[in-house]
Amino acid sequence: MKKTLSLLLTVIMLMGVLLAALPVSAAATGTIELSSGTLNIRKSPSTSAAKVGTLRDGDEVTVKAKNTQSSGVWYRIVTENGTEGYVLSDYVKLGGSSSSSGGSSSTTSSKTGRVRTKTMKIYSSKSSKSTLLATAEYQDTVTVVEMTSSSAWAKVTYNGKTGYCNKTSFELVDDGSSSTGGSTSTDGAAFIDYKKPTTTTYTSKSQVIELVNYNLANFNKNFSFQVSTTNSSSVSNLLPNAKRDVLYGYLYTGAQLDAAGLTNSIMYHMSGNTVYATVYYNEAGEVLAYYKNNTPITTSAAKSLLNKVQDILDEVVDDSMSDYEKALALHDYICENVVYSDTSMTAYEALVNGRANCQGYAEATGLLYTLAGLENHVVRATNKHTDADHGYVKVKIDGTWYVVDTTADDPMGNSNPTPRHDFFLVSDEILETRYTPWLDIYPDCNSMTLNYYQVNDLVVSSSSELSNLIREAVKDKKSSLEVWVDNYSTSNYPTSTLKKVATDNGAETVNMYRNSEMDEQCAIYFKFSY
Repeated sequence: MKKTLSLLLTVIMLMGVLLAALPVSAAATGTIELSSGTLNIRKSPSTSAAKVGTLRDGDEVTVKAKNTQSSGVWYRIVTENGTEGYVLSDYVKLGGSSSSSGGSSSTTSSKTGRVRTKTMKIYSSKSSKSTLLATAEYQDTVTVVEMTSSSAWAKVTYNGKTGYCNKTSFELVDDGSSSTGGSTSTDGAAFIDYKKPTTTTYTSKSQVIELVNYNLANFNKNFSFQVSTTNSSSVSNLLPNAKRDVLYGYLYTGAQLDAAGLTNSIMYHMSGNTVYATVYYNEAGEVLAYYKNNTPITTSAAKSLLNKVQDILDEVVDDSMSDYEKALALHDYICENVVYSDTSMTAYEALVNGRANCQGYAEATGLLYTLAGLENHVVRATNKHTDADHGYVKVKIDGTWYVVDTTADDPMGNSNPTPRHDFFLVSDEILETRYTPWLDIYPDCNSMTLNYYQVNDLVVSSSSELSNLIREAVKDKKSSLEVWVDNYSTSNYPTSTLKKVATDNGAETVNMYRNSEMDEQCAIYFKFSY
């Protein structure tokens, strides 16, 4: 009897396991629904299992099976790029079914796309590292087979070849039409969302600043507003300074203002009780307006920047990367390909000509981040030690805001610099040991969770810990090492002692750097030669 009962219990337990892992009747299409951040894909149905990828709100997946665990109901899914793993069912809205074992996508009904970049590369899969099938030229037409809002890639046919291209490199047009209307230009890009003010008559400077910020965030060139007076002096007191009072970046500055005979990048004139404003955007502003509003690009410089940006995005990022990986890859690209120059102030000069000052670095970073789908702000500040102006970026990664300063992470005086990461995804506390922001309207950055050194396990708390890392780096013949410390002092981290560790273990020469403007919390950087 006991044996029979035991066998019965075993059968029941096995049935429970089989039911828990029961596949869905057909491979169902699912849509990820998140209020913020990203959803981790796990190797097995457990929150402690290894992460094999991430998903964002709106991503589409194929659901292969359901698995019930004590931690909840899990779906085994396959993403559009072929990543397979488990996610909690709470974040998946099931739709129709699919006979495909891969991911799903919305299909356009054979729409026509017109290439809007100098060249458009078509690959065998959704990766710039896959086989290049064809290259379409500016104004060529392609047949758009598949395109979704959640993917940066579109499936197209061109000259008999069917493959994948970055969907921002073309625009949809009506078949047989010569117009350049098209798809929503914000696909794949992430713009700051500012609500339009409801004020009807503007009586204070703060109200006008709110209106100006709304228009700058939407890259509008012209706007107007009503005031309660016709007195020019009173109206002048309402108008914000385009450099110090409002959102900064992507506007005429310096030589561009001089060449245009302008005194400011935002010019105002009055007619009765109406104030009319005209905004002058630089090349990056034109590119962003093109993506945001489908505003035609009219200058050759902006067209060159658009082509360059498209090439960079094709080369550096792809759909399989997390937001952290995209932010890091673009940060390193800028540090490796731009040289500091006091006289070059724009993203165009940084990315096309390869040289820029801090403002150019910041605008280049902001431009690439925006088009890669990373929401961000260009921030202007004053150096506390030198009183010089400075520019950097605040970017949102996985729902949390961080600071990125590509200028500070690009060592000067080095024609082939190794990027540093002193200021990659850091908090306001770290940046504001050096800089005072001009405005306080930007999101607070209070986290160091995704800081480069935290993610890569390069935080040390003692000289002995650092010595161990130096030994490992020299043993592996690495050319450099960078670490983060929260307790820097010359006694805690003696230069001569740490250099000796490197030379004793095989390095011929050692250089040790630290940003002298940083406090106890800082990065320490080593360069080795053998």
